[in-house]
Amino acid sequence: MTRERWNETKLLALGSALFALVFSYPLLGHLGTAGLGRDWNLNLEMAWATWDSVTRLHQFPWYQPWVCGGYPIFADPESRILTPFFLLHLILGPVVGLHVEVVAHIAIGFAGAYFLARVLTISPLGAVACAATFMGSSWYYLHMGVGHVWALGYVYAPWIFALFYLSAVTPAAILLALVLYEGSTVYPLPYTVLLLGALAIILAAERRSLRPFIVFAGIVALALILSGPKLISMFRTLGGFARPWPADEVNPPALLVQSLFSRNQNLMRSPPIGSIIPGFWEYGAYISPIFATLAVVGVLSNFRRALPWLILSGLLFITAMGAVGRYSPWVQLHHLPFLYEWRVPSRSLILVSLCLGVLTGFGTDRLANHKLIAIVLLGAAMLDCWLIGPPSLREALGWPPPPGVLTASSFNLDQHDIPCEAIRRGTP
Repeated sequence: MTRERWNETKLLALGSALFALVFSYPLLGHLGTAGLGRDWNLNLEMAWATWDSVTRLHQFPWYQPWVCGGYPIFADPESRILTPFFLLHLILGPVVGLHVEVVAHIAIGFAGAYFLARVLTISPLGAVACAATFMGSSWYYLHMGVGHVWALGYVYAPWIFALFYLSAVTPAAILLALVLYEGSTVYPLPYTVLLLGALAIILAAERRSLRPFIVFAGIVALALILSGPKLISMFRTLGGFARPWPADEVNPPALLVQSLFSRNQNLMRSPPIGSIIPGFWEYGAYISPIFATLAVVGVLSNFRRALPWLILSGLLFITAMGAVGRYSPWVQLHHLPFLYEWRVPSRSLILVSLCLGVLTGFGTDRLANHKLIAIVLLGAAMLDCWLIGPPSLREALGWPPPPGVLTASSFNLDQHDIPCEAIRRGTP
């Protein structure tokens, strides 16, 4: 590694950490507050059971005996045990550990989008624009606000795409397996694989070469091998109990445009007119108008270079529209194994923010001769995103428990029925 590249890497690490701290400000200072709203209660139940199994019983957390008569933990698609971040839970406790994970994954996603942009030969300033478009989008903060910890796995997508471009099969497969082990099994994992497959098709046609297919196949095959322990456990335990979900959900295009560009991304707002899901957190994926304008510039300035990411954006947007026709992507995906239980097509908008981020990077590069203007525009766009997305994280601290129940110190006590006590007190 050259000295220049090493200095850029150090600056990237510092910048990613700073971005994560700034955009997670509602959690900072409240890392030990155990919110019980919506899915956070479920997350804390599982996190507490795994922490208790290891720290008190000194055994691998196979089973959750405290809720609903007990259920397997490791076989649960959303369990998060065999990951480096589980060490945070063991050291800091499950409440602080989960909140620190939310902060850390912002940095991971920002660095990954920057890395992807640099692999695509986008300038450092354009790479910052790409990263800020992706991790500044409101989707992350809305989903984390309601406890959708499974969505953390989306932050690995730019890393995997970048490694795919570099034909780095082994590291890409390791990250793909990590997405599974982090509990992002149902949505981030298949979305990443499907989008990677679509990218392989586009690049194969563009280059008139089978190499993208070979690299893609190698990544998926090795990831399956690495994921074997959890996959086998899941299929043995849950293989016959998948829930079919009818592919009849429809989102009007106007609703999706509003989800992407409306500045009202309040988690508690009423869903857009025509929505089929009661919570706006399933729709919001805010893109600052400045980033959107730069993305348009990126497409117009070099259409051929932008075409793969424009196609991926279009495919994701059409998928987010849901069952708009018999042969629509959403309907066809429900015919694939393990995807017939998919619901909420608007979740496809999450990775639209990454594809538009790449286009934003291309557009920012057109301002290479006007760096001061580019810096001012990026600063204004990031401020816009900071004002809109991060406030949703306050919901992760909502529904405060009574004193002594499900606080950070509570998890250091030998009380096996803490989650059940929380349920008896009426928390959702």
